[in-house]
Amino acid sequence: MPKVSFFVADLSLNPIVRAYPLARAVEKLGYRVEVLGFQSGATVYAPYKDTFEYKTLPYRRVMSNLRNLAGMATGDIIYGCKPLWESYGAALIASGFGRRKLLLFDVEDDELYFSYNGLGDFVKRHLVRGWISRSSLQWKLLLHPFTRLSAHTTVSSRKLQRRYGGDILLHGPDETVLDPERSDLSPAVCRQQLGLPQDVPLVLFAGTPHPHKGMRLIVDSLCDPANTDYHLALAGPADHPEFQYAAQALGRRCHVLGYLPYEDMPALLAAVDVVPTPQQQNRYTEAQIPAKLLEAMAMAKVIIASRVSDLADILGEHTSQPRGWVVPPGDTGALSDTFSQVLSSPDEARRRSQRARRYFLDHASVQANAEKLSRIIEQCVSQGNCTKWSAGL
Repeated sequence: MPKVSFFVADLSLNPIVRAYPLARAVEKLGYRVEVLGFQSGATVYAPYKDTFEYKTLPYRRVMSNLRNLAGMATGDIIYGCKPLWESYGAALIASGFGRRKLLLFDVEDDELYFSYNGLGDFVKRHLVRGWISRSSLQWKLLLHPFTRLSAHTTVSSRKLQRRYGGDILLHGPDETVLDPERSDLSPAVCRQQLGLPQDVPLVLFAGTPHPHKGMRLIVDSLCDPANTDYHLALAGPADHPEFQYAAQALGRRCHVLGYLPYEDMPALLAAVDVVPTPQQQNRYTEAQIPAKLLEAMAMAKVIIASRVSDLADILGEHTSQPRGWVVPPGDTGALSDTFSQVLSSPDEARRRSQRARRYFLDHASVQANAEKLSRIIEQCVSQGNCTKWSAGL
């Protein structure tokens, strides 16, 4: 049975979040899967550490170890995730630069994004010191022309599609795992299992609270006197300063759960009511589609998202049947008012959540992505971009 080798940038961090549903999609097509990458920490990223066959090398001397990592791949198809040397660079070598094995390329973020404070900082950080780090702009620009060697490209957003071409794949979860109709996902039972209170509206933030994710906006919105009925559940690094801020600001209304394995995600989402995704707007987030948004859609949760990247379109903001609520980025007042509106309009919230689930099934589920990837692979085969085993597909 054919195998697909996924190369992921740093397996101790969250790039596996995008690769995971893509790998599940190709498994649904009958392929075996292995995941390869450098590892900066002691283990693979905690929520996903037991989900695949992993092959790793320590995150050091990356450039000199690219060939070693590439040599560990046994797949017939090579899938490089992110245009970085430690992932796509290794995938290039493993595929013989696309000549020996079918090479696919996936992009989820704007990796060419960089920031600086004035000309002096740009020269010092990016032109002088930049050569020291493989994640610097110079090294990324050196790799960028080689992205054209892939047989096909998949991207997460329209902005990335304009740069790289290819097909948009929304990295949603397995629709049979995150399914609100599962009999074992009773909200009351799931709350009891997770130690969450019954009979209160629960808001969820899951993941690492990077500044662009807008967690501080969520906390400040829930401090509004109109929203004191809400409680906040936090899944992620319990000792993070943003989590500590939330606990201090909300007191008994804040419930810090720590890291949960990915297999607990269905129960966690079943237990909560609202999943806000108030992304801050910058050049980086304009290319992003948060996985947590798609997971919330899968579980038919109430979603509030900011008008960043493709989120408004995904939630059908300008349609007659919206699938969630959309607010301006960085607007605490608008987010607070929307929390209040959700609480006062339970029937409308339910309708929008059900539409979100239907959209997810059609456009972002593992089954939907399996169908897209099947067409992509067949197209590559028909064009001759294939290995010998695939010639008869």
